[in-house]
Amino acid sequence: MFATQTPLKVILNPVDAQAGFPGETLELHVIVINQGNRGAAIDIFLDRVSQTLSQWCPNTQTRLALDPQQSGEVTFQFQIPFEALPGTYDYTLVVDSPEHYAEDTPIQYPRQLQVLVKERTVTRFHDPTFTLTPTTNPDRPLQVQPGRSLQLLVTVKNRSDRVDRYYLNCFDADEDWFTIKYAPPEFQGSGLVVAADGLELNPDQQGQIIFDLHLPEDTPAGHYSPTLQLKSTNDADLVLLDLVYLEVPAVYSLGVELETILGRVSHKSGQYQLQLTNQGNLLRELKISAKSQDEDEFCRYICKPSPVQLPIGMRANINITVTPIRWWQRPLFGSGLQLPFQIELQDLQGLPVPEKLPQGILLWKSRPWWQFLLILLGCLSLVSGLGFAIWLLFFQPVSPPELTEFSTDSPTYTEGGRVRLNWKILNADRLAQLTLVITKDGVANPAQRFNLDGQLPQNLSQFCQFENRILDCRNFTTEARVAGNYNFTLQLLPQNSNTTIDKQMDVEIKSKPLPQVVSFSSKKAQYQQGERVLLSWRVRNFSQMTQLLAIGKSDNGVEIAPTSFNFNTKIPQNLRQNCPPLLNDELICNDVPVKLPATPGGYTLQLQPKSNNRQQPQLSETIKVQILAVAPKIISFTLNGKTPQKSPTVFLKEGQNITLKWQIQGDDLNVSLDPFGNVTASGSTTLKATTNLSQIVLTATNDRQQSVKQAFLVQVQPTPPTPTPSPTFAPTFPLPQPGTLDLKAPK
Repeated sequence: MFATQTPLKVILNPVDAQAGFPGETLELHVIVINQGNRGAAIDIFLDRVSQTLSQWCPNTQTRLALDPQQSGEVTFQFQIPFEALPGTYDYTLVVDSPEHYAEDTPIQYPRQLQVLVKERTVTRFHDPTFTLTPTTNPDRPLQVQPGRSLQLLVTVKNRSDRVDRYYLNCFDADEDWFTIKYAPPEFQGSGLVVAADGLELNPDQQGQIIFDLHLPEDTPAGHYSPTLQLKSTNDADLVLLDLVYLEVPAVYSLGVELETILGRVSHKSGQYQLQLTNQGNLLRELKISAKSQDEDEFCRYICKPSPVQLPIGMRANINITVTPIRWWQRPLFGSGLQLPFQIELQDLQGLPVPEKLPQGILLWKSRPWWQFLLILLGCLSLVSGLGFAIWLLFFQPVSPPELTEFSTDSPTYTEGGRVRLNWKILNADRLAQLTLVITKDGVANPAQRFNLDGQLPQNLSQFCQFENRILDCRNFTTEARVAGNYNFTLQLLPQNSNTTIDKQMDVEIKSKPLPQVVSFSSKKAQYQQGERVLLSWRVRNFSQMTQLLAIGKSDNGVEIAPTSFNFNTKIPQNLRQNCPPLLNDELICNDVPVKLPATPGGYTLQLQPKSNNRQQPQLSETIKVQILAVAPKIISFTLNGKTPQKSPTVFLKEGQNITLKWQIQGDDLNVSLDPFGNVTASGSTTLKATTNLSQIVLTATNDRQQSVKQAFLVQVQPTPPTPTPSPTFAPTFPLPQPGTLDLKAPK
């Protein structure tokens, strides 16, 4: 299925209605092709979906974004549950683009989903049975004419051993499409009550139900399969189903009428209205046109709207404009010219159209009498013009040369392009000499003189043509190509005269545009020491730039080494990852790495473009960046192999050896190990524990007052005094005095 006359082409798969059994999953594939000349956002959704069908398809709406000539596919899944009742479920697929193709959308596709009946493989002996007469199947459907009645006979047999009442229903067809009549059985036994709203049958008795079909006259052509449901009063869980396969044949009838609104014209267009009525049962898409009944086409025919869609039973009015195109064939007198034309219809789906279509006649009135007066005046003007031409050729006095045009080949010039002159001189056969004087910035160059004397000079032959007494010169090349203000003077000297005819013209040759740095920025304001600075810039007039320098100086006034980028009308290889292709002769680069000195501090940066022009471009605006020093960081700090993080408090005994090790990273550091004094950034020492030692603190500070510290809390247990035994004899030597530990850090 394809949409016509729209920039959106839609392909559906499958094309026709979908059918499946309970428990199956059906898929509808929708392919949309954007045939327009602009990108579009396209909404694809299911409309007029019943509550039951919406539960089977949880995702009923999606959106596609398609560029011109791009396609996209969407899939809708219908998961039919096992408990789904057989029947036909209608819905509409809508393709809409209100933001980009509002005049051509929405496009609607009526769709159907059929749930088929699963045959039971086991039939109980006491279950009732019912049959349909006449029988139908998908290959041999029953043809139904809309507006006519058709009866189907349903024969029901009660095979149970109890009296039962049966009801017939058709739940997937409109209620005004059918009528159910319950006919009493041929033999009514005792104890059986006849009811008008059901069919009551004795055991092993059969009866009939009349299913009367009467489809409306506007029922669309196609195949239908309504489901008949037979229910038992005794067994409420028992449901017997059967499908009736129907076919509504197509009716192609169209009503066509042509009404004349303006059929007699003189200088306007004829107006007609074509009325189309869809008297069939199919959606019609018709293209309307008209053509002349004569061999030659005298008129132009415009039919609006065309094509047109005609739903079943609807009417459309088409305005037809008929305009005569051969004005010279309008009759001069008489009753006018009749122009007959024929209406033509074309069904875009290939459906038949009426063979006999209406015809129209446009009467083109004859010309009014006052137009003959215009013809007479035209003849008099022709005679007068012929007399003036004779006087002009044979009796007109000789005219002096006349300079009618003196111009340049371009309104503006840029340095490097030569100025070319154009001039046209009438009566050039009376010209003796032609002089061209060029003045630049008030300084005159030597004059160029051309002697004609009835013939064209050799140095003008490649630029000028001399025909019919007219000297026409084009693109005469001058030596003016350097930037400046020029004055061009063309002097004409007629034959046998000393008076010249002068004409001047001022021309300015502008200098080539200089490269200009429009923007210059850094990705960050601060960088770590050793990190490359990332610069971004935008430069206009790239074609005039040969080199770009990144220059700068520190806050102390020390200039840094410039970083250069060389350009030869193209982007170098090392910048192609940072600079996209040129657009409008503009160079845009982002995050270009530039190396700065490792010394921390502030730096001022600028871009300096270079050009081959005599005048050099201006520097860019300045930006400031800061190179930060490496902040102090304690890499390691241990006391007898322990770290402050795991063992912030250390228990020691008096006199126990202490081994301290540390390593600190950073610039311009001042390291102290309290209470022992200043130490180097990396080192180790071994000490003795004393009772006055309570904590050990390692502190690192740089010149920018950035500091970091770590500490141990120390608890020293004093050594208990040794008991003195009672002397039995006097010592013969002195006892040693207790020693004192030096806990100062080694130098």
